[in-house]
Amino acid sequence: MLRFRSALDNTMVRCALIFAAFLTPIDCHAYIDPNAGGWLFQLLFPLLVAIGAAWMVLRQRISTLWNRLFPRRNASKDGE
Repeated sequence: MLRFRSALDNTMVRCALIFAAFLTPIDCHAYIDPNAGGWLFQLLFPLLVAIGAAWMVLRQRISTLWNRLFPRRNASKDGE
C-alpha cells in the first residue's frame, strides 16, 4: 500500500507541475502571416496527394507480387 501511495503522490505532483506550467503567462513573439498558411498548403497538399497515390499503386503491386510468390492454398480440396 505504501508503494501505491508513493506512486500516486508522485503522479499528483507531476500533474500539478504540468498544470502550473500551462497557467504561467509568457509572451509569445511568434506570428504567422495569413498568407504563410496558403503557401504551406500549396506546398504540402500536392506532396501528400503524390505520396498517397504512390502508396496506392505500390500497395497494389506489392500485393499482387506477394500473392504470386505465396499463393493461397485452397482448403476445399480433399486429399491434401
